[in-house]
Amino acid sequence: MRPILTITLNPALDLSTETGILVPDRKLRCTTPRLDPGGGGINVSRAIARLGGTSTALMALGGSTGETIAGLLVQEGIRVAALPVEGLTRQSIAVIERDTKRQYRFILPGPDWRPETTEHLFDQLERRIEAGHLVVLSGSLPPGFDPATIDRLREELRALRADLLLDTSGPALVRMVRDHDGVPFHLIRMDGGEAEELSGKRFATPPDLVAFGRTLLRAGVAERLVMALGKQGTAGVLAKGPFSAQLQRPRRSAWSGRETA
Repeated sequence: MRPILTITLNPALDLSTETGILVPDRKLRCTTPRLDPGGGGINVSRAIARLGGTSTALMALGGSTGETIAGLLVQEGIRVAALPVEGLTRQSIAVIERDTKRQYRFILPGPDWRPETTEHLFDQLERRIEAGHLVVLSGSLPPGFDPATIDRLREELRALRADLLLDTSGPALVRMVRDHDGVPFHLIRMDGGEAEELSGKRFATPPDLVAFGRTLLRAGVAERLVMALGKQGTAGVLAKGPFSAQLQRPRRSAWSGRETA
């Protein structure tokens, strides 16, 4: 098995709880909160561990919330590599109304990313990456992070003969796709909404979405794509044709499902 390093630049300590109903201007008594380590790369490392594999989770961590995330992952047997940042790693809060079963999610921004942290990131990678590594950069990007850093990351990993798998959203994803330099990513993951943002089109059916994915492959954006179709499953788009898979998994916490933070 190829060695795997996951990168989470804006992790979160996910807190989930329940209350009767949300009303303004009142103290709302909640159940004992559940704490989970959250963030795209962290989720990948946790999934790998549950499937019996191993990875190293490199995360930007700060303060007591960062320490809590690291401790929870160590308890799960996941190797942790901390990238120290100033300030507190953010929290994300999910509150379920017992009376209505509605869920409310409150997403905090996280600490500002500093230029010196970028250099610390590359120092870590230089020490840890070997030829053949799979590097998964997944999750949202912190405030102040320069998306051009992803280009640098891809170039340096290519020089080290390692492959980059990208799973992010928003302006960074748009930039990576629309302004790509012709050097393809090993893999890019996106969902239907992100594909629609990139294309400016609505996709009525999964085959329409897959067809758009094939145009990205032909343009040299990536060597392969993974496109999430919600309840309809996941489509993997390859040069020789798409494959699809319907994924089933148990609900473990209020944060199960697509990482949106």
